Amino acid sequence: MSRGRIGLVVGVVACAILIGVIYLRYGDVGHYVTGDSTEIDLIGVRPDEGDTLFDVEGRPVGSISNFAGPESAWGPDKMARDFVFRLPEDLEIQFVGTTMVTPAGGKRMVELARPRIASLAIPPLAVVDATLDRQIDHWVDLWVYQIIDEVELTHVDLTMRYYLDGERGPPEATFNGPFKVGKVRRYQSQTNRYTLTPLPDGKHGSPEQRFFKVTADRALYFGAPLIAYDKEGNAHLGIYSGGSRSTGRSGSTEQRFRFPNLKRESIARITFNERARARTFHNIPVRFSNHPPTAYPVYYDAIGKRLDLGKVDPQNPSQTVRFESPKQAIDAIDLLRGLLIRQAMQKIIYARSAIDPSELDSKPLSRIRDAARSWLRSPVSDHQVHGVQFGLWSGNASFLPPAFELLRQEGRELSSVAHALSDHADLLSYDHRREIAEILEEHPDPRSYEGLMRCLTWGADFDRDHTEVLLSLTGADQPWLWWPAIDALTKSKKSPGVIKERIVKDDGFRRKAVLALNESWFSDLDEQTTAAANEILAEAITPKFLAIAGSGFRPALDALIERLDRDRATKVMAELLGALLEDWEAYSVKGYSISYDWAVDEIVEQLNEWHGAEIGESEEESAKDRPARRDDWQPLAREAVEWYQSFKKSQHQF
Repeated sequence: MSRGRIGLVVGVVACAILIGVIYLRYGDVGHYVTGDSTEIDLIGVRPDEGDTLFDVEGRPVGSISNFAGPESAWGPDKMARDFVFRLPEDLEIQFVGTTMVTPAGGKRMVELARPRIASLAIPPLAVVDATLDRQIDHWVDLWVYQIIDEVELTHVDLTMRYYLDGERGPPEATFNGPFKVGKVRRYQSQTNRYTLTPLPDGKHGSPEQRFFKVTADRALYFGAPLIAYDKEGNAHLGIYSGGSRSTGRSGSTEQRFRFPNLKRESIARITFNERARARTFHNIPVRFSNHPPTAYPVYYDAIGKRLDLGKVDPQNPSQTVRFESPKQAIDAIDLLRGLLIRQAMQKIIYARSAIDPSELDSKPLSRIRDAARSWLRSPVSDHQVHGVQFGLWSGNASFLPPAFELLRQEGRELSSVAHALSDHADLLSYDHRREIAEILEEHPDPRSYEGLMRCLTWGADFDRDHTEVLLSLTGADQPWLWWPAIDALTKSKKSPGVIKERIVKDDGFRRKAVLALNESWFSDLDEQTTAAANEILAEAITPKFLAIAGSGFRPALDALIERLDRDRATKVMAELLGALLEDWEAYSVKGYSISYDWAVDEIVEQLNEWHGAEIGESEEESAKDRPARRDDWQPLAREAVEWYQSFKKSQHQF
């Protein structure tokens, strides 16, 4: 064959390959699913933070309200897309990573956040938020030639990785403790060499964080989980916090993770990339012919139009919406998204010009309740809480079940839900109060303690059922339950008789009541009862009581100072400080920062007064005058414990 014919054949083959590659990449191959068979189904895609849902054929198929998105992370060259999935109701799914392959030869990886779970929706939903480039680079290699062009992003492949019902596969790497900052742990697999480096502790928001870095000789898989196992065998899933890219398009060779409020010394081992199930949704459309491109969230247009606020500024759309009155916020409440929901709450419920829901007509009140119900179905926990807050504020008891469901999920929003319940305790039935008592007994949590306890203890006219719930708490072993229950019952107009009867008939109750009440309640206070009560008090002064009850610990500390002799009280207080120092993180709650400074300050002040000690005192300041600083209590407590050790030795010398 002549050289010219060979060149012609090569050219024809090259063109055929090019056409074939382009067809495979952009041809109408349709949507399909591969991988695990778990029934996680793609419902559709929501573009640009709107509500309209587009199916895999690119057709609008209804709407599912969207309440949050990455509006600060996209603009004229970016597009926001929410991928909405239906989850099975009877399976426990723990998502560990989500990755996306763009049409750039299937090599460009995008790491996405774990799906947001709308647990209150029926069926439950998972939502994956993504901010995508509108244009992407596309390349085709033809032997020595490389064709690179920029094309519109029209379709993506999305892979969800997850554990099902707590089942996990073998890890890619395992690192054994202990884990000290800077001390590298290494692992050699058949295909890669890994190192794990504990990084200095830090904070991400409020909670304390433990940071770790994983590096490897070869590219690490995006979305691979890092799991820390504590010495009790509990698994803690690390939160991905970034990585560094290697040269070329091979991916990342370094990834960083953080663990909220996990004690470093409690970690027994750490695993990387325990095998997870994977389900891939191919060829999902992200461009829709009947949805024109926009550079800002589409809901701003609807709000601006309804409130007659004028044209939206695409460079700063949030400046378009400013609620001048509660009425304005109510008029647009069904259209509100993201931070606008919180702004409306401040305007309607908490502002000085806030309105009384009883003054609203049925139409605006119905609009508020409908919006609140839709927020309950949001995958964003803050919006679920706002739904509960607005619903209870409107006086509708149908919002109580979702409030209790959120309480049992034990998220960081516990405080807001508990306070919303306490603000509207008139809606609570006997069964609701009984459930609150059970939550307080089974899952004591400082984030919800104050609000839930107010639901049970506030009010001066307890009915019979209310009194019964409080009486049940007086029989609990935990002082943070029985102490405020006894106190509340004595202040009620209807229950003092019940208290006096219980004091006479129940010796255990009598001992507790001695501590929570003044002596006017007792006609004959014998020494044996007093001694037994003081013993209960000494055993009650624990770090757990302080951590859970917060301000509720104060009357117990005051009683300790008043009732016990100095040496015994000194011993109890010093042991409290020692226990806090020994294992203070054990008394913390994930996602919640507890301050012990006030209790430490008061104890130190009392020790100094009783014994002429000079704990924490210097020429510049004293423990009494020193401003309370949350991070100062540990060195002060340590100094007090050291003083007590010296004090004990001096006592034994005589």
